[in-house]
Amino acid sequence: MGETESNEALQAAIRMLGRREHSEAEVRQKLTRNFRALGTDALDDIAATLIRDGYLSDDRFAESLVRSRVAKGYGPYYIRRELAMKGIRQDLVAQYLDGADIDWQDVATRIVERRHADAFNDADAWVKAARYLQRRGFSGELVVKAVGARP
Repeated sequence: MGETESNEALQAAIRMLGRREHSEAEVRQKLTRNFRALGTDALDDIAATLIRDGYLSDDRFAESLVRSRVAKGYGPYYIRRELAMKGIRQDLVAQYLDGADIDWQDVATRIVERRHADAFNDADAWVKAARYLQRRGFSGELVVKAVGARP
């Protein structure tokens, strides 16, 4: 790949990162898909440049994704899986998910109160609320504590 194509790929990556945070793995995947002639060495150079200039940071991406998903009501299992799918190293996952000061019980309880308030009195609503929380990545223990005993 020539110098011009490499510069185009770098500019495309900067524009991409200007819209939202991406992991290094995501950037590499998108550049490979959009610039098929881009070789491994060119990808390495672009990634190194983006990291050096502060455009690309897996730390910043992980922190942003955790904060965003918690605000949207997702649980730790869902977020952990999404971070892994985005190519985030396990040590960063542990740092930003396990090390975060997040009260998962409070998050799950607020979801039930906001979306499934009738779950405390109705058995069918209780089942829906419990399944909803499980799909969102909350453990069985957190689900039971959030929805209470089945009516």
